Amino acid sequence: MCIIGCGWVSTYIRNIDPKHWANSFFVGCRYRTHSSSNAKPFNKWIHHERDLPPASLVDELKVKIMRMSSEKRELGRTYLDSLTPIYKSLLKSHVDICLSWNVTESGNDIYEVHSPSSHDVDLMQMTCTCQRWKVFGFPCAHATAAITMKGSEILKYIQPYFGSNHFLNSYAPAIRPIPNYDRLEVYEPEERVLPGIPRPPPGRPPKKRIRSAYEKERRPMKCSNWKKIGNHDKSTCRVLMLE
Repeated sequence: MCIIGCGWVSTYIRNIDPKHWANSFFVGCRYRTHSSSNAKPFNKWIHHERDLPPASLVDELKVKIMRMSSEKRELGRTYLDSLTPIYKSLLKSHVDICLSWNVTESGNDIYEVHSPSSHDVDLMQMTCTCQRWKVFGFPCAHATAAITMKGSEILKYIQPYFGSNHFLNSYAPAIRPIPNYDRLEVYEPEERVLPGIPRPPPGRPPKKRIRSAYEKERRPMKCSNWKKIGNHDKSTCRVLMLE
Protein backbone atom coordinates (compact mmCIF):
# COMPACT_ATOMS: atom_id res chain seq x y z
CA MET A 1 0.00 0.00 0.00
CA CYS A 2 2.80 2.37 0.89
CA ILE A 3 4.87 1.29 -2.12
CA ILE A 4 2.04 1.88 -4.56
CA GLY A 5 1.39 5.26 -3.00
CA CYS A 6 4.92 6.41 -3.70
CA GLY A 7 4.15 6.35 -7.39
CA TRP A 8 7.01 4.67 -9.21
CA VAL A 9 5.51 1.17 -9.21
CA SER A 10 2.15 2.28 -10.58
CA THR A 11 3.85 4.53 -13.15
CA TYR A 12 6.07 1.68 -14.30
CA ILE A 13 3.16 -0.77 -14.66
CA ARG A 14 1.13 1.71 -16.70
CA ASN A 15 3.97 2.23 -19.19
CA ILE A 16 4.58 -1.41 -20.15
CA ASP A 17 2.70 -3.90 -22.27
CA PRO A 18 0.03 -5.66 -20.17
CA LYS A 19 0.92 -8.95 -21.85
CA HIS A 20 4.47 -8.81 -20.52
CA TRP A 21 4.06 -6.99 -17.21
CA ALA A 22 4.60 -10.18 -15.20
CA ASN A 23 7.85 -11.00 -16.97
CA SER A 24 8.98 -7.39 -16.66
CA PHE A 25 8.36 -6.93 -12.97
CA PHE A 26 8.57 -10.48 -11.60
CA VAL A 27 11.21 -11.81 -13.95
CA GLY A 28 11.84 -15.51 -13.68
CA CYS A 29 10.40 -18.00 -11.24
CA ARG A 30 11.46 -21.63 -11.21
CA TYR A 31 13.92 -21.83 -14.09
CA ARG A 32 17.22 -21.34 -12.23
CA THR A 33 18.94 -18.92 -14.62
CA HIS A 34 16.12 -16.40 -14.30
CA SER A 35 15.75 -16.52 -10.51
CA SER A 36 15.59 -19.22 -7.86
CA SER A 37 13.05 -17.25 -5.87
CA ASN A 38 11.59 -13.79 -6.33
CA ALA A 39 11.01 -13.32 -2.63
CA LYS A 40 14.59 -13.94 -1.46
CA PRO A 41 16.31 -10.90 -3.04
CA PHE A 42 13.49 -8.55 -2.05
CA ASN A 43 13.45 -9.81 1.53
CA LYS A 44 17.22 -9.45 1.73
CA TRP A 45 17.14 -5.90 0.36
CA ILE A 46 14.35 -4.84 2.71
CA HIS A 47 16.15 -6.40 5.66
CA HIS A 48 19.32 -4.38 4.97
CA GLU A 49 17.41 -1.13 4.37
CA ARG A 50 14.65 -1.58 6.95
CA ASP A 51 15.67 1.57 8.87
CA LEU A 52 14.99 3.86 5.90
CA PRO A 53 11.76 5.88 5.57
CA PRO A 54 9.17 4.33 3.21
CA ALA A 55 9.87 6.73 0.32
CA SER A 56 13.64 6.23 0.57
CA LEU A 57 13.18 2.46 0.84
CA VAL A 58 11.12 2.39 -2.36
CA ASP A 59 13.71 4.49 -4.18
CA GLU A 60 16.47 2.15 -3.03
CA LEU A 61 14.53 -0.91 -4.20
CA LYS A 62 13.83 0.76 -7.54
CA VAL A 63 17.54 1.39 -8.12
CA LYS A 64 18.41 -2.21 -7.19
CA ILE A 65 15.75 -3.60 -9.55
CA MET A 66 16.95 -1.34 -12.36
CA ARG A 67 20.54 -2.47 -11.81
CA MET A 68 19.60 -6.16 -11.65
CA SER A 69 17.46 -5.93 -14.78
CA SER A 70 20.23 -4.18 -16.69
CA GLU A 71 22.80 -6.79 -15.67
CA LYS A 72 20.50 -9.65 -16.72
CA ARG A 73 19.81 -7.90 -20.02
CA GLU A 74 23.51 -7.60 -20.80
CA LEU A 75 24.06 -11.21 -19.75
CA GLY A 76 21.31 -12.42 -22.09
CA ARG A 77 22.99 -10.70 -25.04
CA THR A 78 26.04 -12.91 -24.59
CA TYR A 79 23.99 -16.10 -25.07
CA LEU A 80 24.65 -17.33 -28.60
CA ASP A 81 23.02 -20.77 -28.40
CA SER A 82 19.34 -21.67 -28.44
CA LEU A 83 19.41 -22.67 -24.76
CA THR A 84 20.79 -20.81 -21.77
CA PRO A 85 24.16 -22.13 -20.58
CA ILE A 86 22.68 -23.92 -17.57
CA TYR A 87 20.15 -25.88 -19.59
CA LYS A 88 22.59 -26.50 -22.40
CA SER A 89 24.84 -28.17 -19.82
CA LEU A 90 21.86 -30.05 -18.36
CA LEU A 91 20.86 -31.37 -21.78
CA LYS A 92 24.45 -32.50 -22.45
CA SER A 93 24.52 -34.38 -19.14
CA HIS A 94 21.25 -36.13 -20.07
CA VAL A 95 22.70 -37.17 -23.42
CA ASP A 96 25.85 -38.53 -21.76
CA ILE A 97 23.84 -40.48 -19.19
CA CYS A 98 21.48 -42.16 -21.64
CA LEU A 99 24.20 -43.44 -23.98
CA SER A 100 24.41 -46.75 -22.11
CA TRP A 101 20.63 -47.25 -21.79
CA ASN A 102 18.50 -49.55 -23.91
CA VAL A 103 15.42 -48.10 -25.56
CA THR A 104 12.55 -50.16 -26.99
CA GLU A 105 9.97 -48.65 -29.30
CA SER A 106 6.35 -49.56 -28.57
CA GLY A 107 4.59 -47.49 -31.24
CA ASN A 108 2.72 -44.20 -31.49
CA ASP A 109 5.73 -42.32 -30.08
CA ILE A 110 5.76 -44.48 -26.92
CA TYR A 111 9.09 -45.91 -25.78
CA GLU A 112 10.34 -48.02 -22.90
CA VAL A 113 13.67 -46.90 -21.46
CA HIS A 114 15.75 -49.30 -19.33
CA SER A 115 17.91 -47.17 -17.06
CA PRO A 116 18.29 -49.89 -15.46
CA SER A 117 14.73 -49.56 -14.10
CA SER A 118 12.11 -49.29 -16.83
CA HIS A 119 10.28 -46.06 -17.61
CA ASP A 120 7.59 -45.35 -20.20
CA VAL A 121 8.07 -42.22 -22.30
CA ASP A 122 5.26 -40.75 -24.41
CA LEU A 123 6.74 -38.22 -26.81
CA MET A 124 3.36 -37.17 -28.15
CA GLN A 125 2.05 -36.29 -24.67
CA MET A 126 5.54 -35.21 -23.54
CA THR A 127 5.37 -37.31 -20.36
CA CYS A 128 7.53 -39.85 -18.57
CA THR A 129 6.70 -42.15 -15.68
CA CYS A 130 9.44 -40.51 -13.60
CA GLN A 131 7.26 -37.33 -13.71
CA ARG A 132 10.26 -35.02 -14.09
CA TRP A 133 9.34 -33.95 -17.62
CA LYS A 134 5.79 -33.04 -16.58
CA VAL A 135 6.84 -31.18 -13.43
CA PHE A 136 9.80 -29.17 -14.75
CA GLY A 137 8.85 -28.86 -18.42
CA PHE A 138 12.35 -29.90 -19.48
CA PRO A 139 12.93 -33.38 -20.99
CA CYS A 140 14.35 -35.80 -18.46
CA ALA A 141 17.16 -38.23 -19.26
CA HIS A 142 14.63 -40.96 -20.15
CA ALA A 143 12.87 -38.64 -22.60
CA THR A 144 16.23 -37.63 -24.07
CA ALA A 145 17.03 -41.30 -24.68
CA ALA A 146 13.69 -41.82 -26.43
CA ILE A 147 14.11 -38.69 -28.56
CA THR A 148 17.61 -39.82 -29.55
CA MET A 149 16.24 -43.26 -30.45
CA LYS A 150 13.59 -41.65 -32.65
CA GLY A 151 16.15 -39.39 -34.30
CA SER A 152 14.16 -36.18 -33.77
CA GLU A 153 15.46 -32.75 -32.86
CA ILE A 154 15.63 -32.44 -29.09
CA LEU A 155 14.89 -28.71 -29.15
CA LYS A 156 11.47 -29.56 -30.57
CA TYR A 157 10.49 -31.04 -27.20
CA ILE A 158 11.87 -28.22 -25.04
CA GLN A 159 9.64 -25.34 -24.00
CA PRO A 160 10.65 -21.93 -25.36
CA TYR A 161 10.90 -20.65 -21.78
CA PHE A 162 14.28 -22.36 -21.45
CA GLY A 163 15.66 -20.64 -24.54
CA SER A 164 18.04 -17.71 -24.72
CA ASN A 165 15.53 -15.59 -26.63
CA HIS A 166 12.92 -15.94 -23.90
CA PHE A 167 15.51 -15.05 -21.26
CA LEU A 168 16.47 -11.93 -23.19
CA ASN A 169 12.83 -10.94 -23.79
CA SER A 170 12.06 -11.31 -20.08
CA TYR A 171 14.51 -8.55 -19.21
CA ALA A 172 14.08 -6.48 -22.40
CA PRO A 173 11.60 -3.91 -20.97
CA ALA A 174 13.60 -1.21 -19.22
CA ILE A 175 12.50 0.27 -15.91
CA ARG A 176 12.25 3.98 -16.51
CA PRO A 177 13.84 6.33 -13.96
CA ILE A 178 11.43 8.20 -11.69
CA PRO A 179 12.96 11.53 -10.63
CA ASN A 180 12.19 12.76 -7.13
CA TYR A 181 13.36 16.37 -7.38
CA ASP A 182 9.81 17.63 -6.76
CA ARG A 183 9.14 15.40 -3.76
CA LEU A 184 8.85 16.91 -0.32
CA GLU A 185 11.83 16.14 1.89
CA VAL A 186 9.88 16.49 5.13
CA TYR A 187 6.26 15.53 5.72
CA GLU A 188 4.09 17.22 8.29
CA PRO A 189 2.60 14.98 10.98
CA GLU A 190 -0.95 15.55 9.70
CA GLU A 191 0.10 14.37 6.21
CA ARG A 192 1.27 10.96 7.39
CA VAL A 193 -0.98 7.95 6.93
CA LEU A 194 -1.17 5.96 10.15
CA PRO A 195 -2.19 2.30 10.38
CA GLY A 196 -5.78 1.57 11.32
CA ILE A 197 -6.89 0.54 14.77
CA PRO A 198 -7.23 -3.26 14.87
CA ARG A 199 -10.57 -4.65 15.92
CA PRO A 200 -11.10 -8.01 17.57
CA PRO A 201 -13.12 -10.43 15.41
CA PRO A 202 -16.77 -10.92 16.39
CA GLY A 203 -17.79 -13.86 18.53
CA ARG A 204 -16.04 -15.75 21.25
CA PRO A 205 -12.38 -16.54 20.78
CA PRO A 206 -11.70 -20.19 20.03
CA LYS A 207 -10.57 -22.23 23.01
CA LYS A 208 -9.32 -25.20 21.03
CA ARG A 209 -6.25 -24.90 18.87
CA ILE A 210 -6.85 -25.41 15.15
CA ARG A 211 -4.87 -28.46 14.05
CA SER A 212 -3.12 -28.79 10.73
CA ALA A 213 -4.38 -31.11 8.01
CA TYR A 214 -1.71 -33.73 8.74
CA GLU A 215 -1.75 -33.46 12.53
CA LYS A 216 -3.35 -36.38 14.32
CA GLU A 217 -5.50 -35.83 17.35
CA ARG A 218 -4.26 -37.58 20.46
CA ARG A 219 -6.29 -40.58 21.48
CA PRO A 220 -7.68 -40.34 25.03
CA MET A 221 -5.84 -42.65 27.44
CA LYS A 222 -7.39 -44.58 30.33
CA CYS A 223 -5.41 -45.64 33.39
CA SER A 224 -6.45 -49.08 34.70
CA ASN A 225 -5.34 -48.08 38.21
CA TRP A 226 -7.57 -45.02 38.41
CA LYS A 227 -10.27 -46.30 36.02
CA LYS A 228 -10.45 -42.80 34.57
CA ILE A 229 -9.66 -41.16 31.23
CA GLY A 230 -6.62 -38.90 31.42
CA ASN A 231 -3.23 -38.26 29.88
CA HIS A 232 -1.47 -41.46 30.99
CA ASP A 233 -1.95 -45.20 31.17
CA LYS A 234 -0.89 -47.98 33.56
CA SER A 235 2.72 -48.04 32.29
CA THR A 236 3.28 -44.34 33.08
CA CYS A 237 1.08 -44.12 36.15
CA ARG A 238 2.74 -42.12 38.94
CA VAL A 239 1.13 -44.27 41.60
CA LEU A 240 3.16 -47.26 40.50
CA MET A 241 6.30 -45.13 40.27
CA LEU A 242 5.87 -43.92 43.85
CA GLU A 243 5.28 -47.44 45.08
